[in-house]
Amino acid sequence: WLAAVLGLSVAVFVVWGLAFVLTAMLRAVAGKFWWAALLDLPGEEDYHTSCDCAPSSSSSSSHSTVVGAVRHLAVIMDGNRRYGRQRYGVASRGHYDGGEALVRFIDWCLEAKVEILTVYAFSTENWKRDPVEVKVLMTIFEEFFERIRKDSIAKGVQVRFLSSSPELLPPHIRSLAEALEQATAMPVPETPPTAAAAFPALTLNVCLSYGSRAEIARACQGVCRAVLAGELTAEQIDERVVESFLLTAGTPDPELVIRTSGESRLSNFLLFQLAYSEMVFVPKHWPELTQEDFWGVLEAYSHRTRRYGS
Repeated sequence: WLAAVLGLSVAVFVVWGLAFVLTAMLRAVAGKFWWAALLDLPGEEDYHTSCDCAPSSSSSSSHSTVVGAVRHLAVIMDGNRRYGRQRYGVASRGHYDGGEALVRFIDWCLEAKVEILTVYAFSTENWKRDPVEVKVLMTIFEEFFERIRKDSIAKGVQVRFLSSSPELLPPHIRSLAEALEQATAMPVPETPPTAAAAFPALTLNVCLSYGSRAEIARACQGVCRAVLAGELTAEQIDERVVESFLLTAGTPDPELVIRTSGESRLSNFLLFQLAYSEMVFVPKHWPELTQEDFWGVLEAYSHRTRRYGS
């Protein structure tokens, strides 16, 4: 009977061990590292929440190696609603703070000599939100248009709006966007340039009522029209041709994309343009982002090697 008890104990131990390993592997499917569970190490989610990429100083002089390192920066400004609920108990308050955060972020980009900043302000999917929240967002956009206009003119920032579905925007918002683009439009630079004012210190692309799939579909429509008009043949269509029909035509692809709030996805943002972009996911909500975080992200990017598949 002793042998039977020992055999049963061994069997129970083996079954328990297999169950433990199986559970750990299932956690891997859910986005964690199964080997981390076996070794009692932090998983992917733990790395997100404990990540601290901020340096000790926000001075640009202490970050001279990363100033100018990123020419085109893309940002998914996520987490405004959650921030508003957590801090104020009202989601809409987070959107106001998110607008203020963008104003600060533009200054940081100017200091870091970023040439192009593309931000995801309002997606085509956002139209599915509660109508009251959408109305609040449109009101916030309206208020910040004037703020950004004044700041942009004073600092040499050219503002452009990228919209794959502009027909969904209220007419007064479209009019304000067009007026802001015209007010901040820079003169076409001469060759050689005669004045520094001919060049914007920063181009700000605001993706408003934007969805990348819709943008690509519209680009395909443009290509088809060009073929039907005899301007192109099917054999001439390549990546460069498609790119020329995108909203970002003539703009270099972003080297780096930042998403706040700890989410790790692109959410239908610049899917064509971000093919080889480096990605950094920050656990903080967008309004919580600090300049120290910003410099930390640029420093993290400076240590990466972009291989483009080679």
